[in-house]
Amino acid sequence: MDIKKFDLNKIVKKINNKESWKPEKIENTNNSILNAYRFEGPYKWHKHDDKDEIFIVFKGEIKIQTKTKEIILKEGEGVNIPKGTEFCPVSKKPSFVLMFEPA
Repeated sequence: MDIKKFDLNKIVKKINNKESWKPEKIENTNNSILNAYRFEGPYKWHKHDDKDEIFIVFKGEIKIQTKTKEIILKEGEGVNIPKGTEFCPVSKKPSFVLMFEPA
């Protein structure tokens, strides 16, 4: 098996001019995918009935709105949004987020 490292700074440069909210696959592990995203502007209100989602801010700052609160995530911070929670991610400026998602 060939073990390869990845460079998050290079990934950010690669996705900096890409469309927001589109995943850039980094790695597969234990039936999960680590994706990088460029967040900018509001996404849409939605929920996942079958999966939790983990958000980790690598660069920038995002807000995740739920029906009961707003969660502000700055660089180096993360949160697990439990399945069944209705939420809307928002970023006022381009921000780069890592997410673990089911494969």
